[in-house]
Amino acid sequence: MRTLKRSDYAGLVNYLLDPQNKQERVGDITITHCAAREPDVAILEVQHTQSLNQRAVSDKTYHLVVSFRSGEEPDARTLAAIEERLCAGLGFADHQRISVVHHDTDNLHVHIAICKIHPTRHTIHNPHNDYATLARVCADLETKFGLQRDNHLPGRRGAQSAADDMEAHAGMESLLGWIQRECRTGLVKADSWPDLHALLNAYGLAMRERGNGLVVSDEHGTTVKASSIDRSLSKARLEARLGPFVLPERAHVNEPASQESQPAGRTNSKPLTPRPGKAPPESVINDHTQEPPQGDRKRYRKAAIAGRIDTTHLYATYQQEQADARSLRAPAFLALRDRKDREIAAAKRHGRLQRAAIRLAVRDRMTKRVLYAAASKSLVNEIARIHADYQQERRQALNQYRRLAWADWLRDQAQKGNAEALAALRDRPGRGAVTGNTLGGQVQAGASQTGGDITKHGTVIRDVGGTPLRDTGDRLIVGNRFNARDLRTALMEARRLYGNRLHVEGSDAFRQAIAREAGHLGESITFDDPALEQYRTEALSQPQAKEEHHEHTSANRSRSGQPAGRGVQGDRAARDGAGQGGAESPQRGAGPIGVRPPPESRNRLRDLSSLGVVRIPGGAEVLLPGDVPDHVEQPRAAADHGVRRPVPGDRQVNAALAAVHKYVLEREQKRISLSDIPKHLAYDGFQGPASFGGLRTVDRQVLVLLQREDTIHVMAVDAARAHRLKSLRRGASLTVGPRGGITTGGRQR
Repeated sequence: MRTLKRSDYAGLVNYLLDPQNKQERVGDITITHCAAREPDVAILEVQHTQSLNQRAVSDKTYHLVVSFRSGEEPDARTLAAIEERLCAGLGFADHQRISVVHHDTDNLHVHIAICKIHPTRHTIHNPHNDYATLARVCADLETKFGLQRDNHLPGRRGAQSAADDMEAHAGMESLLGWIQRECRTGLVKADSWPDLHALLNAYGLAMRERGNGLVVSDEHGTTVKASSIDRSLSKARLEARLGPFVLPERAHVNEPASQESQPAGRTNSKPLTPRPGKAPPESVINDHTQEPPQGDRKRYRKAAIAGRIDTTHLYATYQQEQADARSLRAPAFLALRDRKDREIAAAKRHGRLQRAAIRLAVRDRMTKRVLYAAASKSLVNEIARIHADYQQERRQALNQYRRLAWADWLRDQAQKGNAEALAALRDRPGRGAVTGNTLGGQVQAGASQTGGDITKHGTVIRDVGGTPLRDTGDRLIVGNRFNARDLRTALMEARRLYGNRLHVEGSDAFRQAIAREAGHLGESITFDDPALEQYRTEALSQPQAKEEHHEHTSANRSRSGQPAGRGVQGDRAARDGAGQGGAESPQRGAGPIGVRPPPESRNRLRDLSSLGVVRIPGGAEVLLPGDVPDHVEQPRAAADHGVRRPVPGDRQVNAALAAVHKYVLEREQKRISLSDIPKHLAYDGFQGPASFGGLRTVDRQVLVLLQREDTIHVMAVDAARAHRLKSLRRGASLTVGPRGGITTGGRQR
């Protein structure tokens, strides 16, 4: 691979960081094994690493998605440990990567963008049999962290897997799934070829040979492999059980369908037609003698999967809108293209008139050249503007007339406030059970359940007063990280949706906290659980305490309202105990709960009003020098922050690193086509002799080029050092000392 277009690492990370106008999407952002701590700078660093390998022909980016079951919300330390273990299992332990947590679906998931080029060896790593490796590692992680068990290796492959994907993601019933549900049992039990063909004919199907196997087709020519329906229906097993294959006496599958029965859209295969110069096969001859199918027989129709809710009217509206979009898309694109051509022709005509006016009005040759250049530049800019406007309008038209799957159309309608479409989304099969901390009850008539981001299974994600809540229709999911304000907001929203009597499910800590907050609110909220109701009554009789954050509140809590830079955890490779559940207490001498505090922590001023006299209860208890805080009567030098060097996290250093990586990446890209350009690397802290290669300015940052043998090292310098180096000639000898100091002829620069 000679370019970076195939491995668009920047495009992938920018997609992961894009909030997409959603209230809850982007969570924690973690950068690993990069010197940069900002995503934009880390992208340049990864692209530079990828450009150092010019021999690899495969993709240089590995995109890994880690998804959790509905209701599971591991904390930041657990997510860090899981990411570290998965990357190590795939062989990417030392590789650069950026991970982003997303909250915009029914399942918490983490995207990990991994650079497959090793940062020091510059070799590419392609994991072998990564599906099996991930399945084994995920099973171990589920056991270690107590997560719900899942199936990690697909049990179905080929056509069966594609049919399942179609029904799960698009919400449309596939031909393969319909045959398996309607007549697979009868096909497996058929005792002869005539019985098997008769059963298929009753459902509007027919079986014929294709290649070395058998296929089953419907009236419109859509085909599936017979062995995909059931393994016992393969040609070898059927012939072993029923004898050699026999064509049906009267086949109908390839009969052209009428306009009324032909569904919108393309079919998967074409009707079987005889080749020129050859006699048509027997199945085609028999097609013309087949009577039209009777109306009372079951026939496959490509439609939405049937559920508890009747979606006939919705599906008819969906088909009509898709047909209208198909008929309007081409004329809209044609009108945009014609208008673009007219505007370009008008701009060129205006340019010719300008040149003619210059030729007639100006006599000086030099003035003419200047005016001609200005007119040409103006024409080029005008044509570029026309093309940009055309591309933007074309994208808008494509979005307006885009083709939507049934599930996507339901989601789009539900987003617009269609309650019937929202109910159909929630009725789709494949929706998992609601788990976690939830509030529920009897849905109140007239309570609006829209007004937020909606997932493909009808879960509405709302931001109510800064508190993210998930509404599944009959449950309100609070989540595992909450505080008192979140609980009060959830109670008020649950009362609006379900009335005053609520049903609570979740952890014991959540149930007690929600009952306590209900008692503090003093509202007419009751619970159907007698234990919670008693706890609420006791809290109601007590004076309301000060608002304290619940123990589940995390300092690293991620919300989409935070800036993109927040939540960046940095390099986690050096962390110890990343998989442990809790963090070590930062206080000195803090013991476990229930242990008496040390002497210096007792009898503080806040308790002075409740103390009688100052006394020492035990004669052996005295204040030792070690009990006194370090800053009391301990002389030490005062900090002078004015002379401190900038640390790697400062904005100036980040800008300098970005300029270095940008220049190195640009030179390495040009080196692909120009062999005389030497290899460029970012300054890695080497010490010793070098040659002065010149100064460069990138994004207002001055860079010095230090040449050693056939490699040029790029270092960022300040304005004062750049002024001193400006007098050197190219190729002058210099010495690089500690911390990047440059000496020429015994003089420090």
